[in-house]
Amino acid sequence: MSFPIDITVPGANNFPGDDQPLMQANFTNINGFLSVDHVNPGAVNNGFHKQVTFSAPISDPATPLDDKGYLYTKLVNTIPQLFFLNKNGTQVSATSNGSVTVLGGIILKWGFYSGPSATITFPTAFPNNCFAVFMQPAGTNPSVVNDYVYVSSLTPSSFFATGTRRIQLQSNNIAAFYFAIGN
Repeated sequence: MSFPIDITVPGANNFPGDDQPLMQANFTNINGFLSVDHVNPGAVNNGFHKQVTFSAPISDPATPLDDKGYLYTKLVNTIPQLFFLNKNGTQVSATSNGSVTVLGGIILKWGFYSGPSATITFPTAFPNNCFAVFMQPAGTNPSVVNDYVYVSSLTPSSFFATGTRRIQLQSNNIAAFYFAIGN
C-alpha cells in the first residue's frame, strides 16, 4: 500500500488556488494512510485505532527514557513476535521462572519448586491478589510422577504446597512446576 504525500505543497510563493488540487491529493493520501490502522478522520470515533500494525521486526530498541516503554516486534525462530521493553529497560520475555502482565491487568507467574512441603514465595509478589495456583509434578521417577501436589493458603506473595505419595498417602517431597494467575 502506498500513499504518496508531496511535502513541497503548498509552495511558499505559490498562489493557494494553484496548489489546491495537490493539497486535496495530499489530504486524500493522508486519510488513506491513517485509515489503515485508525478510524477515518471525520468519522464517528475518529482518532481511535482499529488495529496496530508493526513494521518489519527490529532488534531491541534503546533503553526507554523517563516513563516511556516500547511495544515492538522482533524475530524469534524466524517468526515475528510481540515484545515490550519497560521504562527500566527490562525486556519482558519468557524465562524458566518468570512473570508477565497481559491485557486487562492479569498477571501470570510460573516457576519450579523442588523440596519438602512448604510455603513457596514468588520472586515478586502480585500487587493485589493471587487468584489461583496450579502445580504439575515433574520428573521421570515413578515415585515423583505418582505424587499429588496440593496448593493452599494463597496470598499475593506466596502459597503453600503439600506433596503426597499416591501409593502410601504420606507426605513426600515435591518436584513440580507452578503456574499462578493474579492481578
